[in-house]
Order: sequence, then structure tokens, then C-alpha cells
Amino acid sequence: MHRLAITLIFLMWCSGVLAQSDVVYGGYFPEMAFSKNINSNYSATFKVETQIGQFYDDESINTDYSYFHDRTDLQGFISRQLGSLVKIAVGYQYRFEDTDPNNHRSIQQIAFIQRLFGLRLGHRFRLDQTFFENEKNQYRVRYRIASEIPLQGTNLDVSEYYFITSEEIIYGVQGKDDDLENRFTMAIGKLVSKQIKVELGLDYRTDRIITAGERQRIWLKFGAFLTL
Repeated sequence: MHRLAITLIFLMWCSGVLAQSDVVYGGYFPEMAFSKNINSNYSATFKVETQIGQFYDDESINTDYSYFHDRTDLQGFISRQLGSLVKIAVGYQYRFEDTDPNNHRSIQQIAFIQRLFGLRLGHRFRLDQTFFENEKNQYRVRYRIASEIPLQGTNLDVSEYYFITSEEIIYGVQGKDDDLENRFTMAIGKLVSKQIKVELGLDYRTDRIITAGERQRIWLKFGAFLTL
């Protein structure tokens, strides 16, 4: 049943992407996160991720398909567990950009787990505020739903594989302008040990939905997640 659901999700995603022919750019998206429990209630997470572009849909740009650095994000979070299913967190991000000045971002979020029809669903509500050097600040409201499905039985054990997918809607305001962004991800992961997970998948993003010039980006994403 799980494999059938995954196949249907993949086919729906492919048909949606192929129906849109104006992908602006894409490439590779490595990420790594380190998490550590401070005590029974608090934990800390440090994450680094970078986007390395390789193609544009405009043939006049990057005609030799050479790699280019798009951005690198450094993130830190402090989280507090509220019961067994709810967690709140505050965070900070510093972004290095290739063509624009670097920027700062503050983050606040609440996440909770829901079990529905045998699935484990993760819900996350997030607010973030991005501070630019030469532009107006940006304020966003975000909601993400995600599900992790074991591929070998009903529970995920060490050395087993899993499928993970997520959908996120982001609404942002910057000065007098507002915009909407959609992010869809899917990946195959492996629980290497009780402390290490690795994942390989796709990250598809569409933004500038409200404003003119819709932009689409697709990334081959691979990550490692370590609990210290």
C-alpha cells in the first residue's frame, strides 16, 4: 500500500512538472544538520545547506552548463519539547548570496505530529523575517506538511529505508509587494544508525506566483542528519 501511494505521488509530481515548461534554473542542493539534546526538554540544531546551480532554461545564460554558486545558508535553532508531539523553536539564519548582499533572518516555529490512517504526518507553522542591506525587509508566513513512510515494515529500524515527502506554502510581504511560493520535496532516505540519517531526492520550488515572471527551480537534493 505504501509503495502504491509513493508511485502515485511520483507520477502526479512528474505530470505537474512536465506541464510547466518555464523552469528557470536548477542544480544540486547538499545539506547537513547536527542536532544535540541539551536536556530532556531543550535541543539545539545547526544546519548548513548550499544551492549549486548548473542550468538555466535561457540558453543565453550558462551555455556551457558550468557550476555556479547560488547561495549558502547557515542556520541555528533552539527547540523546546512540549509534550511528546509538539515542539516550538526559534532560529537564526545567515545567507551568503552570489550576486546580492548577504542577509540575516530570524525564525519562529511550532511543529506537531499527527497520526492519520496509519501515516505519521508532521505539521509545521513558521514565521520568518529577513533583513536586507539595500532592500526592504521581508516578512513571511509558512505552513508545511510532511510524511515519512517506512519501506520495510511499519516501523523504521536501523539500516532500513524510508520515503519522505513534504509540501510547503509560503506567503511573503516585502514593502508594498506580496508573493506566494510553493515547495514540494520527495526523497528516499536510510536510517544508517540511531544517530545518522541520509537522504537523496528532489526539491521543486515555484515562486513569483502573484507577481509577474513566475519562477521555477528544481534541485537534486542530498542530505545527512546527525544526532550527537
